[in-house]
Amino acid sequence: MKSIKWSLLAVVILIALHTQGQETTTVQGRIETSDTQSTTVWIGVFTSPIKPGDDAWEWTLVESKEFFLDIPVADEVQIVALRRNSLPIVQQILPRSEDTILNLKFEEGAELVGTVLSTDNLPVADAEVTMEREDLPQVLIPDPVRFSWNSDADGQFSIGGLAPNVDYEIEVRSQYVPRETFAFKIAENDSNNREFRLSDAFFVIGRVVDQDRAAVQEATVQYQPEGEEERPRTISNEEGEFRIGPLVRNKQVLMEARHPEQGSSERLLTSAGDHNVELMLEGMVLVIGSVVDASTGESIDDFTLHATRADGSQDYPYAKSNGEVSSLVDTQTTGLTVDSEEYVPHFRTDLSLDSVDTLDLGVVALEPGRQLTGRVFDALTGEPIPGATVSLIDTNWIGIDDYLWLGHSRTYLHRTVQSITNENGEYDLKSLPPDAVQIAVSARGYQSPDVQIDEAVTTYDIPLEKEKLNETRLIGRVENTEGDPLGGMVNLRTENSNAGYGIWDGQFDIPVEPGTYDVFATTDQGTSNTVQVSLQDGETRELMLIVDAKGRIAGVIAGLADGEVLHLDIYSESERASVRNVSGLENGEFSVEGVGIGEFKLTAESSRNREITKTVAVSEDTGEGFVELHFHGNSRLHGSLSFPDGTFPKGEVKAVAKKSGNISSSTEIGENGSFEIRGLDDGEYTVHVTESREITYELDGASYTSGMWTPIGQFDIAVEGDTEFDIQLSPPSDSE
Repeated sequence: MKSIKWSLLAVVILIALHTQGQETTTVQGRIETSDTQSTTVWIGVFTSPIKPGDDAWEWTLVESKEFFLDIPVADEVQIVALRRNSLPIVQQILPRSEDTILNLKFEEGAELVGTVLSTDNLPVADAEVTMEREDLPQVLIPDPVRFSWNSDADGQFSIGGLAPNVDYEIEVRSQYVPRETFAFKIAENDSNNREFRLSDAFFVIGRVVDQDRAAVQEATVQYQPEGEEERPRTISNEEGEFRIGPLVRNKQVLMEARHPEQGSSERLLTSAGDHNVELMLEGMVLVIGSVVDASTGESIDDFTLHATRADGSQDYPYAKSNGEVSSLVDTQTTGLTVDSEEYVPHFRTDLSLDSVDTLDLGVVALEPGRQLTGRVFDALTGEPIPGATVSLIDTNWIGIDDYLWLGHSRTYLHRTVQSITNENGEYDLKSLPPDAVQIAVSARGYQSPDVQIDEAVTTYDIPLEKEKLNETRLIGRVENTEGDPLGGMVNLRTENSNAGYGIWDGQFDIPVEPGTYDVFATTDQGTSNTVQVSLQDGETRELMLIVDAKGRIAGVIAGLADGEVLHLDIYSESERASVRNVSGLENGEFSVEGVGIGEFKLTAESSRNREITKTVAVSEDTGEGFVELHFHGNSRLHGSLSFPDGTFPKGEVKAVAKKSGNISSSTEIGENGSFEIRGLDDGEYTVHVTESREITYELDGASYTSGMWTPIGQFDIAVEGDTEFDIQLSPPSDSE
């Protein structure tokens, strides 16, 4: 993949440099190399003499022993040739000579054998190493031309083609720690082995065990470093040991272990530098029961038990089973689905398996699915519509109240109870429940209705109407007072809504529903005039929106910590829309031009989750408003949250200041229900607790996730200095 990227960038470089229009000639070249040596060479062409800081006339990637090279016609040209693990070549060419042949004979030079280590003396695998060459004229070498090396599982790498007694620098990069630069020199008659220790890189070392504390090998350990979205995985070795990192010292890591036959561990929050982590698997629960035909009482031999947990799922297929269920499932399984072809699926939700060894499902009686057949056709012509999708979407009949399981069952049924129409427009659904249900029908170019199917109906033809093209449109142009086109957002406001449409070249063409709209544009030069327009069905109206860059909000920002930056959103009360967004603000003065005249709400949100909201007026007389944003808060709100049963929510706590201009802030809830919000002002706050609930499951080789953020509590608190606040939450089923 890297070679492709380099080649593409080389093309860009070539294109950029050939635009100089200089007369060129072509010389023949040859790389002298053995069969085992690389023929991948970068050649930089420089007009003589080379001076420090010079950029090449052209860089060319050569990948064969014989090649041709374009060079400018000049009295003398110099080339710089670079090959991995070889000494560089600097050579002169005489372009005006008819017999010029470029021979490149590389020498191997000395070799550096390096080892990348963490601060806690552990090898760092897959670190990327790049080198600054000090054995060349000090010319500019583009990034695509630079070679890189990667450390192996023991943290080792080797770089050849080095000259003795020359100062070199290497840069070492690892994913989660800051990059570092190291200087070194190769001495003659030296072993040339070096250790490069990253100054702020630490590992988490742990062990996966069973309930008897015996080692568990080949367990999957999934972890999520603090502030990262991705969740990498590693596997425990024969001693049950695993290693995670390197990470910056004290950076928190949320992890858990899972084994297909020994269950999962609890989720554990630890930090980089901890070498004594133990993840204990909680074992498995035996699920037993029997599956029968509800109408005949006879056993169903072929079925699937689908076990769903918060972040994964597992299928247990049964064939010729005499209807008997016997499967070991993870203790963190929250629901089960029993499904058999041509039967209505059975859902068992809200399971709690952490304190049981066996779950007896009893007799699971599956209702025979109702077969529904029919034809999907064009309502106007009567022609069949092949390739239409007909699927069950209604889950009211299964009696599930839980939002997440309702979403899971809906998606499950959409995947398993559906049919694609054939060339005659015919569909065939085989597992519908006997009750009245809704099905969805979709086909390209047609409207997609939801159809009510009454109970006992087995044949149903479905006419589809063509999608109605929206011929009601707003077209026009956004420009400044000098007539220059402006990009930004065209806003359409009605009594009940405000929609925005992005534009880039000043032109817009927006399909709309008939009605009355207030239309205005927001750009980086300000807000345009507002035009009210009423459109009839099928009518097209052309508008010109002029942006007059009046109105300025100036201010000062103070109290941000090192590295903390602000994103500023300016919301116009009169336009009921955000008119400007500015990012990357730091301590000091700022100014935003062209916001318009009137009342504005400013929301300044920092990269450390701190937030200040203020209102400012820009008057017609002065055309300016002034605001101060002070982040000097040093108070702390901390405590813990829990449900009556001793469990803890997963989500976020946000402290919202009641006084305008005071600091608001948020934080994630810790694994043990703890929370801490720093940098607040003293004053009255409303604390909002929001829970994140999510189910991820796999079906037919694909992964699906359902989830939502749900408010579960709101509390008032006075913050003064160091304030502790422990919160008892209502049970999840009762919380709003």
